Amino acid sequence: MSFRADEVTEVMEGLPLNGPGLFADRIAAEFAHSVRHGVPLSLLLIEPSRADEVFAVTDPAWRESVRSSDVVARIDKRRVAVIAPRTTASMAAEIAARLRTRVPQALRIGVVTQSPTHPFDGPGAMLRAAEIALT
Repeated sequence: MSFRADEVTEVMEGLPLNGPGLFADRIAAEFAHSVRHGVPLSLLLIEPSRADEVFAVTDPAWRESVRSSDVVARIDKRRVAVIAPRTTASMAAEIAARLRTRVPQALRIGVVTQSPTHPFDGPGAMLRAAEIALT
């Protein structure tokens, strides 16, 4: 599955998560692909460490930290999610490490991975687990 560069740009500019938004559609499609083909899917949930901070996902550090196959979307005023298709837990940890190194603010990042050996009930369950995993 490939995505057009303009779609990723729109997500980077903050399309909504809820309703028919691109992020909700993409996580559902990637989750279904992961289950159908038995490939891993990772989700990173990211927020600034300080409650009064907000960050811009248009900062070049974001594009330098994620792969072209990853989808970055603002899901609310403070939080951003990265959908990382075909990404193992260790690969997702590397993405998190790059973000912590390159993004100028202190971040809390929750990382979860769906795989045949660690299944989730659906994309919503992945998001809830990532919220719990925020560190």
